[in-house]
Amino acid sequence: MDPVGPPHPGASRRLRARGPRHHGRPRRPLPRHAAGIIRLQHRPDHGVDDHLSRLSPAGARVRARVQRTAPARLADRQPRRSGDVRDGDHRGRPCLRRRGCQRADVLPGLPVGSPQAKSTSQLITRLRTTVIPQATQGGHLTVYVGGQTALANDFAAQLSSKLPIFVLMVVALSFLLLMVVFRSVLIPAAAAVMNLLSAAAAFGVIVAVFQWGWIGNLVGAPRSGPIQPLIPILMFAVLFGLSMDYEVFLVSRMHEEWLRRRDNSQAVNAGLAITGRTITSAALIMIVVFAAFVTTTDRNIKMIGLGMATAIALDSLIVRTMLVPAIMHTLGRANWYLPGWLEHRLPHLDLEDDAPSSAPEAELVAVGR
Repeated sequence: MDPVGPPHPGASRRLRARGPRHHGRPRRPLPRHAAGIIRLQHRPDHGVDDHLSRLSPAGARVRARVQRTAPARLADRQPRRSGDVRDGDHRGRPCLRRRGCQRADVLPGLPVGSPQAKSTSQLITRLRTTVIPQATQGGHLTVYVGGQTALANDFAAQLSSKLPIFVLMVVALSFLLLMVVFRSVLIPAAAAVMNLLSAAAAFGVIVAVFQWGWIGNLVGAPRSGPIQPLIPILMFAVLFGLSMDYEVFLVSRMHEEWLRRRDNSQAVNAGLAITGRTITSAALIMIVVFAAFVTTTDRNIKMIGLGMATAIALDSLIVRTMLVPAIMHTLGRANWYLPGWLEHRLPHLDLEDDAPSSAPEAELVAVGR
């Protein structure tokens, strides 16, 4: 494609006429386009003004390059919006009355795929890393890729990059808290692994149903699609808190029996017998509540409801009542081991009065009489 002609002369005259005088001297003419924005959109924008000039030759080369290399249906018209931006500022703030103003053009682009399609994300990456750098090489033109589609893609990339840090912080803080409460190293480690297992099961369910399309018709989601990046973060925070609540409720009772009897097997059996029904009943209430979310028409709410209901059912029926007691039986007295150097440095935080009684049965009989 041949570069388009120079800017329309009437536009530059209007800009010079609008520019105020500075200390009694007329402002010097604005330079040619120094910035351009390729705005990816999926609905044409009909409400913007297009009275200003065309792209400069450098900008036209970028446009031609994009049309030849990128799989996007760029509009066969001049940019719908032109304006002025401060040098280095790509957000399009008007600065006609300020120093350092340079011209910028907005070029709408219509990707072939949907906003959530993988091809659209690949298009944005290719524009930023390959097409635009090659087209603007050796010139002073700066081109950005913007629009709601690029904004959503950048937002998802930022959340995805921060998700491992978020998970690591939550697991580390819960590990330290359980280590202080139960004076143990293995119990917090096992609890962290079990909580991550429940979260992984929830994520696997929503990926299989909503992204791969398995049994989507049963939950009212016949069309598969990507998962919003905010959904896993919200689900992980809520699910980890509920799983930790069940863990503390179960192990705290086992800890009381361990302090009283000093027998790991009896402590695990007694703790599970006392708290098992309560944990299952509380989990059943939460399962019913989250399962009701599946009946809504909002796709994101369906994801959260199905994932949380499945994870809580798995956590309460398998993890807390089967896996955790089995692991604690296998580890034996090592469950309650804490290195001496940690014992003296960690603060003491008791959930209840865990001081063992010398003769609990005798005291109960005396009170009963």
